[in-house]
Amino acid sequence: MRSSQTDQPSTLVRAAGIGLPVALGVLALGPLLAATSLAGAPTPPVADHVEPAASSAMSSAMSSAVAMRSDGSTGFETIEEDDIEADIALLTNPYLEGRDSPSFGLEFAAEWVAGRFEELGLESPEDIEDHLTFYTRRMPAPDPEETSLKTPLARDVRLGADFTALLGAEGQAAGPAVFCGYGIGVKGFDELKDLELDGAIAVLVEGEPRHKRVLDGPTLTQAANVYRKLVKLAELGVRGALVVRRAHPSDVPVPPQWPERQPMGFRHTWAMWADGTVPFYGPSPIPALEVSWTFAEELLEADLDAHMDAIDKRGKPKAFEGARPQVSLACGIEQRNLSLPNVIGIVRGSDPELAGEYVVIGAHLDHIGADPLGRIGVGADDNASGTSAMLAVMKALAADPPPRSVIGMAFTSEEDGLLGSDALARTPPVSRSSIVAMVNLDMIGRGPTKGVVALGVRENPGFEGVIDDARRRFKTGIKDVEMQEGQELFRRSDHFSFHQVGIPALFFFEHVPISDNPDYHTWRDLPELVDVAKIANTAKLAYGVVRELTERPERLPAPKR
Repeated sequence: MRSSQTDQPSTLVRAAGIGLPVALGVLALGPLLAATSLAGAPTPPVADHVEPAASSAMSSAMSSAVAMRSDGSTGFETIEEDDIEADIALLTNPYLEGRDSPSFGLEFAAEWVAGRFEELGLESPEDIEDHLTFYTRRMPAPDPEETSLKTPLARDVRLGADFTALLGAEGQAAGPAVFCGYGIGVKGFDELKDLELDGAIAVLVEGEPRHKRVLDGPTLTQAANVYRKLVKLAELGVRGALVVRRAHPSDVPVPPQWPERQPMGFRHTWAMWADGTVPFYGPSPIPALEVSWTFAEELLEADLDAHMDAIDKRGKPKAFEGARPQVSLACGIEQRNLSLPNVIGIVRGSDPELAGEYVVIGAHLDHIGADPLGRIGVGADDNASGTSAMLAVMKALAADPPPRSVIGMAFTSEEDGLLGSDALARTPPVSRSSIVAMVNLDMIGRGPTKGVVALGVRENPGFEGVIDDARRRFKTGIKDVEMQEGQELFRRSDHFSFHQVGIPALFFFEHVPISDNPDYHTWRDLPELVDVAKIANTAKLAYGVVRELTERPERLPAPKR
């Protein structure tokens, strides 16, 4: 779910104000990855050819089959916890680096959802190839003409592979590279006091020691904030800095067939993080770049793994015995139009008279990437839970098509201001007047297993009867539906984009108040903390609601606004 602090997308200009949040994240430099599907889904059966002589005999049987399918039970029975759990596991793999918009991980996730839609036999809308549709977003990005790094290395050093720009750290600097460990200089852990830093280019590792007691142990502190580090280094005479991204954790499994990760994407969505102890302090007083772990080891002629592991184990600074090569750096930022994906798949309605009308069910695919302390937010609840449930509902509908058509949508840039859903609501893949209603699934993995919040009933009173009928019709496992509390959240997820253009929109959410979830927008939003049974229950209720909306002859009236 989008943070209440991000009613308007943050920009680089806002970074100039001390204490104002800046939206940071990852800029993908390459094309979208080829579609890769890792979670299998059954291929829809293809009917055998029927000879004309048998057509009369088959007609009655087919009519009977249609009658059996019309109750929706065939699809309902396909919604299983194991499928949902597997999808959440894939979407929350740290290899995807938090699915920031834009990022390598988000691109991969979008391609994966598109592959799932294809496996389910869903249609891709007219003029949209392979279920992917794109919108344009203007964002800060490295200026290749103004961003460079010169070193004594015999090979070329490449932007986007070895280094990238650090937002809010523009400028030029040159000097000897001095390794500073984590670059922390605070009471109880001062790596800087004995170093000759005046006129130097500081080389520092992101984050802070991974020690159970030092600096509050596992809970990262303000000392890990990269911008606080740069302020301290500037006070000591440092001219510029190279911030080293920590190597990919060795304990994170990389599934077979996954493509090679983009090595140095540009981060630009750090302010979305909810940890109030780590505010954004930019812009940096000195120019700085981010560099890869491999490049840093090559530049310093040192085994950084061994050095940093020793610091982590002892919980104390460690003298560094490595090279001090001369380097010069330049960091430049430009505003660039970027193309980001949404994913769309259609289950074609079974009634020829109603198939030209649509119900939308959607969930946002993105999350908030990595924070300024180097922590990856995998976004299990926000919103792998909703995405997995949406996929389960689309699988169920594909197995048992309802009278009206259903469009499944996976949105991006929700965390940055509902940008992906806004693009689709304003320019949908079908006529806007043909969209009957929209159902949104966002953060449905915490709170009571048999309870859920349904927002949008106040604006669309007809939804109450739809929900009640769905619960009577299907054994969803949901016993308590809160329809009145939590109204302050109504503007904060993708259904609101559809509400704004006059489409009845319903929002399923886990529990109110949102403050009961202490892990919202933090690295602690982990897959082991979501309730898969609750997600499956909510998916079953969403299926029932969508089924009701596709079958009722009367459409809901326009929402109250």
